[in-house]
Formats: sequence, structure tokens, C-alpha cells
Amino acid sequence: MRVLRMWARPSAVRDHGRTWLAVAVAGLALALTPLVATGQAPAVVQVDAGEFYIGTTTAAPPGALTFNVKNNGRFGHEVVLIKSDLATNALPATDGKADEAGWQILARTTPPALAAAGTQQLSATLTEGRYLLVCNLKAEGVAGHYGRGMVAAFTVRAGATITAPPPPPVAAQATATAAAGAPTAPSTGNAGLGADDVGVGFVVLLGALTVMVVAGGRVLSRMRR
Repeated sequence: MRVLRMWARPSAVRDHGRTWLAVAVAGLALALTPLVATGQAPAVVQVDAGEFYIGTTTAAPPGALTFNVKNNGRFGHEVVLIKSDLATNALPATDGKADEAGWQILARTTPPALAAAGTQQLSATLTEGRYLLVCNLKAEGVAGHYGRGMVAAFTVRAGATITAPPPPPVAAQATATAAAGAPTAPSTGNAGLGADDVGVGFVVLLGALTVMVVAGGRVLSRMRR
């Protein structure tokens, strides 16, 4: 009878309900803990673009990847991610612009172009294989960016380590320096003079000094008279 009265009390029912709810929440948390612990954020790949190059890692692990694209150049550029076994210079192209027919485009920066100093993120889940990053822009009357060297390859394989992009090619660095208006080294005044030219100048100077000494001696001699 006491048991029946206890369960009949509303407060007892509420207390037991709370207890069972707490047990259920704890059990759900324990069940989800392994899933949360094993979850991994996408690996990050840096992609640098400029005139006229694309720099990125040479390898990456399979799975979800985030590509941080940055335009270090003066002109607009894009980055297109495709899967391809072709060499970087073997894509069919016309006047430097690659033919995109048959491309398996996995990600692409928002058109029309990524402005100078602009950044953008691309996301893709990649399986093992070989991939290309291409800038396929082309302005009227000039060769396309792909034909001028804006392409990079990387491999996706298990256990691969993502590396930072290599420095820009020497030609790209020279272009950037010229664009920035870097001052040239000042002339020393002897630029272009060879050893023979310096020797001739010394002889001429010595001769002039000799003439001045002789002339001065004659003037002093006359004054004494």
C-alpha cells in the first residue's frame, strides 16, 4: 500500500521522470562521444596564383579538403580544380586557353575572376589520384593564362603530407618587382668604363698637371727678373 501511495503522489512521478530523462541524456552523450572524437576537420591546402604561375602542395591525403586561394598578381585570375592524368602542358588548348570539354570540374573560384590581392576558399572531397589546378582565363588579343604557365599538379594519396606552396618562379618575381616600380641602382659614374679607359684618363690628367707646373715655373722666373 505504501508503494502504491508513493507512486500515486505526483511529486514522486515527477522525480522518477527526471531521473530517467537524465539517464537517457547521459547514455546518448556516451554513444555520441566516439563519433565526435573521431570527426576531423577538412585539411587545408594553400594555393598561390600570380603572373603567370600557380603554386600549391605536391600531395594531399584523400578526403575533405579546403583550398585557400590567394591572388598575388596584378591581374584577375581564377583556379579550376580538375582530375586529370595529363601532364601540366598536355591539355588541349587554343591560343593558350585550354579546351574544357570533357573536364571533370570539382571546384572553381567564382567567375569572372579573382581580383588582385583577393582570396577565396574552395571545398572538395577527393579520392586518390592526380589533380590539376588551372587558370583558364584569356583576354582578347593575348595568350591565355594556362598557356603562359598557370597550372599546377598534385597527387592525392593515403598518408600524404600537405606542404606550403613553393616560391614564385624567378620570372614572376621579376615581373612583380618591375610592377612595383622598384628603383634601379644609381650609377657610380664609372659604369661602362674599362681598364683601358681609366688608364687613358690618368695619362691625360698627368699631362695636364705637367703643363701647369711648367707654366707656373716660367711665370715665377719672369717675376724674379
